[in-house]
Amino acid sequence: MIVARRNPGQRAISWSTPYLFLIPALLLVGILLLYPFIASAYLSFTDYKGIGAKNWVGLDNYRTLAKDPVLSRTLTNTMLWVVGTLLLPVGLGLLIAVLSYEAKGGSLFRLPFLIPYALSGTAIATVWQFMLIRDGALNSVLEAVGLDSLARPWLLTPPLNTWAMIVASTWQAVGVSVLLFNIG
Repeated sequence: MIVARRNPGQRAISWSTPYLFLIPALLLVGILLLYPFIASAYLSFTDYKGIGAKNWVGLDNYRTLAKDPVLSRTLTNTMLWVVGTLLLPVGLGLLIAVLSYEAKGGSLFRLPFLIPYALSGTAIATVWQFMLIRDGALNSVLEAVGLDSLARPWLLTPPLNTWAMIVASTWQAVGVSVLLFNIG
């Protein structure tokens, strides 16, 4: 039996071939992600306005940011949004999936929760905006039933606007959670 021997040059080429394919990807990551990140980090320590000289100010920008009262409100709204849009859809989706898993007609019970997920985000936003604007459907219903004191500008007042958006997002996202929990 004759065994073919590889040329030492061939072994080096076959060993390095996967790494040659990585070079373009690494260049793209470096150019499109790493360079802008490093440049932004550097600029955060300067007083650069987009035109003119970049004067080093050290941590002054961060001290100013820490004193800004908008920062705490922004962080609070962000945390509300993250927790609300993660916990509510997953928790409600799990509850609905468990209640309807082996129930007779469970798929029909799940259908109303799946329909909002199938609709486009633009359509969902339009419906919720129609309901929540100052003279929208929700305030009109509240006024019609004599609950004028509960009518509010739902989308204009923080943190009420964050809660309203969490409800809208949860309404749309519960369906996919139900679907995913029922797959297993």
